[in-house]
Amino acid sequence: MVFRLSVSAVAGSLALGLGVYATRIEPYRPVLRRLTLSVPADWPRLSILHLSDIHVHARPDRLYRAQERFLRSIGGRPDVVCVTGDVCETLRGVARATALLKQLQPRIATIVTLGNHEHDAPVPVWQRKRVWSVPRQLKRILSLLVGPLEHSSGTAESRQIAAAFREAGLSVLVNEGTRLDVDGRSLWVAGTDSTWAGRTRAADAVKGRRPDEPCLALIHEPEGVFSFLTRGAAVVLAGHTHGGQVRIPFGNALYSHRMDPRIRIDSGLQRFGSSHLHISPGLGHNFPLRFNCPPEAAWIDCVPTSPVA
Repeated sequence: MVFRLSVSAVAGSLALGLGVYATRIEPYRPVLRRLTLSVPADWPRLSILHLSDIHVHARPDRLYRAQERFLRSIGGRPDVVCVTGDVCETLRGVARATALLKQLQPRIATIVTLGNHEHDAPVPVWQRKRVWSVPRQLKRILSLLVGPLEHSSGTAESRQIAAAFREAGLSVLVNEGTRLDVDGRSLWVAGTDSTWAGRTRAADAVKGRRPDEPCLALIHEPEGVFSFLTRGAAVVLAGHTHGGQVRIPFGNALYSHRMDPRIRIDSGLQRFGSSHLHISPGLGHNFPLRFNCPPEAAWIDCVPTSPVA
């Protein structure tokens, strides 16, 4: 009996410790991951800081303070900062999100796309059968613990959020593209709106691109990658999955919003021929729960396959 009680006590203490770590420590300990990608010879040499799913709220919170400290600590100056959606929950959070991003001061531009949270878009009907009921139950439980969550009022508010970011001096791509001059070489950056909101228009995002001009694509939901692979994008950046937030040691995430079976990862890099998809596990969360999947920013060095003249 004494032995059984001791085992129970140890198991209970371990479970409590893991719970504290997963809810109070790891969600607020971002990491910087450094990657090098081999890109086609017509690309410029380019450094990208990829952020996603920051989930800034209007109210001050511990997450925002952790993100602020982390971004301030990043050494160096990237050429471009790319933010792939779910930047803030409501229009009231734009000022704080802008202040966060403006700490980074990239050499060329900060480019933002929107996600499903700016629209408050639910899981699309045709994909709901792939989504567990467990996250929805977990959502109800955690909402009791963290309080009511902020939500956009819909697509009209997402347009106001985009306009407010632009007024603050950030570049926002909503089914459109922009041409960057990187040390005398051009790069087309295409950005789409949220797939879950039913507003992705990849064809519009490449209008104006020159024939054979290299292309970097920014999307929120990873399944949008295939629209850009067929349009010649060599690098596609996405977010949305949060990496699953809870990963089995040496295994996969228990759950994530990865919908297309051709996408084999919950976060990180996957190659499709000569093209790369990078899925960020996000710098934030809706609910403070992460285990073996810390919040992350990725510094990506794009190196052409032959020396740039």
